[in-house]
Amino acid sequence: MRTSLLKSTPWIITFAFVTLGAFWGSWNAALASVQQAFGLSNTSLGVLLAIGVTAGAAAGAATGHLGRKRRPLHVLCVILALWGILLIPLISLTSFLGFALSFSAVQIVMGAVDAQMNVGATAALFTKPGALVRFHGFFNVGCIAGAFGTATFGVTRSGGSNLWPLLATVLLVATPWWWLKNRRADDQALPDDVHVTLASPTGDASVTEAVHDGAGIWAILRRDQMVGFLFVFAAAALVEGGVFTWGVLYLRRELHIGLFVGASAYALGNVIAFVGRFFGGPLISSVVPLRALSIGSAFTAVGLTIEAFTHVDLLAVIVFVLAAAGVSLNWPLLMSDVGRRSSSPGSAVGAFTAAGYLGWVAGAPLIGIVADQWSLAGGLISLGLLAFVVGAAALALARIDSGKVRPR
Repeated sequence: MRTSLLKSTPWIITFAFVTLGAFWGSWNAALASVQQAFGLSNTSLGVLLAIGVTAGAAAGAATGHLGRKRRPLHVLCVILALWGILLIPLISLTSFLGFALSFSAVQIVMGAVDAQMNVGATAALFTKPGALVRFHGFFNVGCIAGAFGTATFGVTRSGGSNLWPLLATVLLVATPWWWLKNRRADDQALPDDVHVTLASPTGDASVTEAVHDGAGIWAILRRDQMVGFLFVFAAAALVEGGVFTWGVLYLRRELHIGLFVGASAYALGNVIAFVGRFFGGPLISSVVPLRALSIGSAFTAVGLTIEAFTHVDLLAVIVFVLAAAGVSLNWPLLMSDVGRRSSSPGSAVGAFTAAGYLGWVAGAPLIGIVADQWSLAGGLISLGLLAFVVGAAALALARIDSGKVRPR
């Protein structure tokens, strides 16, 4: 990561990106163990994830608004400390009800962290969109560390990662230290004409001008011929969320790949995402996003389908990484295209963010239901088929829309 990128951004923001990624990395590595410990069906696991992500999104929307009125870095510091406190009991709970309530509370605070860290990062880097995309790679660095940390420290009898108490300790040490050193400092704030959307579940947020359009959102989307694009984006978000959740779970539960190998596969997927984000600035301005989505979706469809049919551990890990590579840049690529296409980018990006969240939230229980009715392999195959449909639809839209994108 370039030194200038770190110098341009307060370290508490970098810390938030890395620690949020570390928790998600540890969660995905330990997911099969949590399911086994509590005897959860795939549907129940999907519902647990959906409730947590939804609650986190609501908290993020509220906190993002608060961060525009208060000092954003100081708000972020308080939320990080609260997150550290809530992490402490999570590892010790042995009843599913207690774990579910604690996990949902952690998810709510993590949604607030997600929103607030993006406000801070955007305030520091909004004049350098390429640098902002690269900065989001710190989230993937955290995912890699969290996955390997869980593989190293192991899991408890309730399935939780032994990394969580360490993460809570780091949060509760770092936040008071930052506060004592910066309690009287002024935070860099966003200009009034810059709007940051609700961040995606993987830490991406989009920046637009705060331009208001008197027309309703559906009228805007129809006027800009973006309704079909909206549905493709929601389906792509469903696939992106499913790859890391169900792809890793299949490796652990069906192929009986150990914790370390499963965590390594997840980490390799995030290495691909990190590389994509690091070089994402020039890429976003030089490719046709819908064509890139169609190619990436093809890789994802092939990877998930092969993973579902193979019984060779090494091949399953390789094709899982291929599937993860296919979705690694979906959100930032497509969001940048939304901003270029729309005559009212602020409204359009907000609508697409909501659609992406709907796809992400709906996907977890839907794939869980399919997996319970047939098998986890059936869930992966259905996810691969959806990726194929997304790729075909994206390619069709790219051909239809050729030459119609509005320059901004």
